[in-house]
Amino acid sequence: MTNSPDLIPLSQKEAALRELSEDDFRDQLIRPLFLRKGFVHGEEMCGNDEEGKDCYFTTVDKMGVEMIYAVQTKTGNLNMASDASKNLLNAVTQMKMVMNTSVVNTKTKVKSKPSVGILCASGKINQAARKYIAQEVKEVNLRFMDHHEIINDVDALYPEYWVGISAKRNPYLVALYEELDASKDELSLVNILADLELTSAVSEEGYANLRLCRTFIKHEKSHGKLTQKPDFEEISGVAILSRRKQLLLIKGDGGFGKSTLLRRLAEIESKRTVGGHGSLVPVIMRSTSIVADDASILEMAAATTSKINKSMRDAGFTQSDLNEGNVLLLIDALDEASSDSQKQLLSAKVAKFHADFPKCKIVLTTRPHSFIGRCPFLSSFEEWNVLPLEIKEAQKLLNIAAKNKVIPVEKTAEVLRQLNQIHGIEINPLLVTIMTATADAQRKDIPANITELFAKFCEIMLGRWDSKKGFSQQFEGPLKHRLLGDLALYMHSQGLTSIPEEECEGYLRQRLEKLTDSGEKIDVLLEELVHRSGLLRIGEKGIEFRHLLLQEYFAGCAIKDSMVILPYMGDEWWRRVIVFYFGSNPDDSDGLLSTAVDSKLVTAGEKFCAAVTVGLASQACYFVDIPDRVEVLHWVCQTLAGNLNESSSDAKYPLNEFLVNYLMGRDAVASEIIKHLLSKAENGCDQSEVYHFWVTVGLIEAGNLEAAFGSIKAKKVKDPRLLIALYMGSFATSKARITSKVTKGIADDICEYLEPYVAHHRKELLKEFRSILLEARGGKLVEAISEVDVEVEA
Repeated sequence: MTNSPDLIPLSQKEAALRELSEDDFRDQLIRPLFLRKGFVHGEEMCGNDEEGKDCYFTTVDKMGVEMIYAVQTKTGNLNMASDASKNLLNAVTQMKMVMNTSVVNTKTKVKSKPSVGILCASGKINQAARKYIAQEVKEVNLRFMDHHEIINDVDALYPEYWVGISAKRNPYLVALYEELDASKDELSLVNILADLELTSAVSEEGYANLRLCRTFIKHEKSHGKLTQKPDFEEISGVAILSRRKQLLLIKGDGGFGKSTLLRRLAEIESKRTVGGHGSLVPVIMRSTSIVADDASILEMAAATTSKINKSMRDAGFTQSDLNEGNVLLLIDALDEASSDSQKQLLSAKVAKFHADFPKCKIVLTTRPHSFIGRCPFLSSFEEWNVLPLEIKEAQKLLNIAAKNKVIPVEKTAEVLRQLNQIHGIEINPLLVTIMTATADAQRKDIPANITELFAKFCEIMLGRWDSKKGFSQQFEGPLKHRLLGDLALYMHSQGLTSIPEEECEGYLRQRLEKLTDSGEKIDVLLEELVHRSGLLRIGEKGIEFRHLLLQEYFAGCAIKDSMVILPYMGDEWWRRVIVFYFGSNPDDSDGLLSTAVDSKLVTAGEKFCAAVTVGLASQACYFVDIPDRVEVLHWVCQTLAGNLNESSSDAKYPLNEFLVNYLMGRDAVASEIIKHLLSKAENGCDQSEVYHFWVTVGLIEAGNLEAAFGSIKAKKVKDPRLLIALYMGSFATSKARITSKVTKGIADDICEYLEPYVAHHRKELLKEFRSILLEARGGKLVEAISEVDVEVEA
């Protein structure tokens, strides 16, 4: 978008014209506008000492005849009302004079009267006034332009004029809107297919709407008694700012569109505020930037807005904006802070900003992470979970691609079919983007898992030709894949998501010299990797992968031996890397078993983290024999069970601690082969109640609700806290997940069956949650306790 005339409402443009003096209206607006129309300025054909003229322009018509246009300007409205009659009479007098005054062409010295007279008014010229002026002036070639015609012409021919108008309101917002519209940061079709003019991923036309949900315990009065029942709420992602709460947390797996949602919110609010329909000033910040800087969030927000608005040094917001809650803080990717200490630093900085400016909304995005449940301040956020992308929104992205001939129209249905059959990932914007970019009308094969899909995508991006520039790649795709893998593993080992350009160049040069004799071609390599592959970008702190998932994928591919990953099994920062490693080596049975047996883990948290990682890795190893995977899954359930007893026994908030562990661990057992453990447990191999619990959780998460219900009715699990987790999983299946009506019906039956067993623990959970809020807010509750809902992940 250029200069954004559509951002300025009509009423504001009309008001801007009314504020102009007659000299400014003529010299700053009308003269430049007529030059944009292709006219020659009057001073080029008549002297400056001519009397009786306002301004003149010339043009040559289609017959080659030079035409002289006399333009008279007036400010205000022209109508027949008494208060405007004097202005109207002056306009008649001036138009008569200007049309009867001969103009001298300074080049030919020929005198001529104007061919056409145009009366321009900064206000409205109504029909009665037009008719009266035409009758009095008695000129056939008389034309009128009031504020409506002038504004339309300025929008089309002189849009930069409005920048000066909007700058009086908020230049930062206009600059932010333009930056978002032209953004090349996120991994989207706009950016990975840069040779096509695709719609911006954050625009109304190009944005795939995300749905958010939350499950919470709702207070109800029944027969005079206060009861608590679970409820489910689903909203559009862009509606989250309408929430009453000031602290909002959006959780979703990698690729689910969290970053794009923040940009979409910023785009909407900047446009609304500049247009006079809102008051929020959005500021987008990366978590990694916040933890890497000693400055406060306020100082960084001021610097961010100043940088975006290159025409000013001041921040894009005022102290009044902060005090009144007009600053909207959009903080992306808590999970990209690689360590708990960094996440704690981020939380502390956000808490300080919230304490200083409690009226300002803060929206924070993250992947699911155990730190969230362990941080009291983050527990005070209203949590929302990103749902898988709806089919109609996936279709919208595919239609954009088809419209721009990225894929044939008839191929869109085939891509949708493939999207539903990739193992290990739900439909999300990143998946649609990658599937579209890798679509091949001649092939019907479906990648077995997310790793194979990334491999196919990166092969295409690293080996493609830049057709617009006519360049071919000088380095082979496999070599570039190897180098990116080495770079990603190096960065991940350092806990980095960004690396200075000089350091990146030095590292790649060193690796290139070891692998080839082409070290002197490092500039060519960087050009192909950074500027042409679409996999990297240049950010604030240096070079980074366009998405953290890409860094994790390449790092996983660079690992050569499963023994290398053993020290990292208890570290969540490495989880996806390890899963990608096994996705790249799906037949590594020995490696999978060794991660379960040989990991030297000490604390309960490390053991739990390792169990989750091994469970996810086992799902990626689709070529490992089922008995071996069952054995690994058995270890996962045993470890999760042992950790659950160990970690929550001494916890300050035991029920909350337990639910955090449940929410983090459930994906690890979401495997179809979990049913083999059910029979294993029933045959006496393991009689632990918590072990049975994790097996039942796995059955629910894998969609085998019938077997789960049978396990529950067998009463192998009796602990109410375990039953409330099973209730939550079944409730989420019924309300939030895409599954059959039969499965949803069984999920409802489970909830009804468990209701009497879990009612008391809902009260206990609410009590704990209130205590957490008190701790997070220093003993003061900003909002009434009676209005607090207990939220759990759906």
